[in-house]
Amino acid sequence: MQEQFDQTGTDNLRAAKVMEATSLNDRFSIGRIAHGPELSAALEQQQLQKFFSELAFLYRDIYAKEPWNEYLVCAKSDCRGKTGLPETASVSDEDRKVASSPDGSMCPSCNSPMELFYDQQRLVENLNSLFRQKVFASLLIADEKKLSGFSLGWETSVREGYRDKVVAGTGDQAAPAMSYPEYLEEFRRILGSDFDEESTVFNSAEWAVSSEARSSKASLPLIHAIYALAQEKIPKTFGRDIPVIGHTLVGSKALGIFRKIGFTPGAKRKGSDEVRVYSTLPALIKGTQHSL
Repeated sequence: MQEQFDQTGTDNLRAAKVMEATSLNDRFSIGRIAHGPELSAALEQQQLQKFFSELAFLYRDIYAKEPWNEYLVCAKSDCRGKTGLPETASVSDEDRKVASSPDGSMCPSCNSPMELFYDQQRLVENLNSLFRQKVFASLLIADEKKLSGFSLGWETSVREGYRDKVVAGTGDQAAPAMSYPEYLEEFRRILGSDFDEESTVFNSAEWAVSSEARSSKASLPLIHAIYALAQEKIPKTFGRDIPVIGHTLVGSKALGIFRKIGFTPGAKRKGSDEVRVYSTLPALIKGTQHSL
């Protein structure tokens, strides 16, 4: 399955003329995608389905492993325990094992059935919906064909940032880790009190590179590309720098990297293993500039 994706996924983007690509080194290039008429037309004509399949597969393969371990999740709503895969495992191989198992996998915590954390087809549909919003993307492409990493984000508002960064990660049975007033106080304490709830914000949603490409030193150029693209395309409001909100796991290696490139973390919240991080587009462009 992956070989088919590798042959055709990025070709989708080139054929639809929705991606600009620049060479990074002898092996890797960086692709950039921004919302606009060309992308809207390609989506309406369903020209990007193979790309979405490849992106969904890579997404699942990365997040199935450490530190996220999002391969299987307990189907029991008051458990939702999850298990991951070893770094050397292949999601496609594991999917075949899951499909061929008559009894399925059982949760090690409560012995209830487990299911895929990300269903491939549902994730393809979610990505299709996401790219119909005010989306920005940067892609790490190996050997002109193979998708090896991605960064995704979109233009939103301070108000909607709460839904994206706090509520969206909350299970059906759990209360959000922070209230909306707490989120506003944290946002304004770090970024300034002059932002109102409808102020434009860039949601830095995803930044992930495959294990085989992590030694390529392409991770920072990948994230730099999406911040530079957003800075180029999103108009300033009253001359103010565009704020950026992101999130990561408490105590993760990524949190240290986010600090180095210009993010300021918010407070750790009881009952949550995630922390919000805040910055501005110019600060992050400067913080990742040395990687180019």
